[in-house]
Amino acid sequence: MAEGRNKVLEQIMKSGTVKKGQTVIVGFSGGPDSLTLLHGLNKLSHNKGLDLRLVPVHVNHLLRGRDAERDQERAVEMAESMGLQCLVFRRDCRGFAAENSMTEEEAGRKLRFSLRRQEGWRRKMGKGRSSQWLITLTTRVRPFFSG
Repeated sequence: MAEGRNKVLEQIMKSGTVKKGQTVIVGFSGGPDSLTLLHGLNKLSHNKGLDLRLVPVHVNHLLRGRDAERDQERAVEMAESMGLQCLVFRRDCRGFAAENSMTEEEAGRKLRFSLRRQEGWRRKMGKGRSSQWLITLTTRVRPFFSG
């Protein structure tokens, strides 16, 4: 596991995806993939003197009732255990899907990506900050290992 994590972090650095002093927004479900990515970036930032401002972002899609609430609480607790503040957004994925004639999966993806354009997001992050989105391990890192 550590070897795989090191390869992922090495590829992130080689690609120039993350630069010293940057704000890095990490999609953080609290599951093993996003936890590994966040933990690895946190270690990388400290060990390599990158001075990254890591911002874990958890989106509660309101689909699984109390289970979703527990996932949200766990994500916040895990981020705090690393000394990070987790931003939480709650979105009615099911309602959005119905209103827009799409699947809940498509709706969830659109809602997550729409966060980047919202004015409230810019206020939370600070205007003019250099930032990079690492949405999930699969959307940004997996391409490094394929073909």
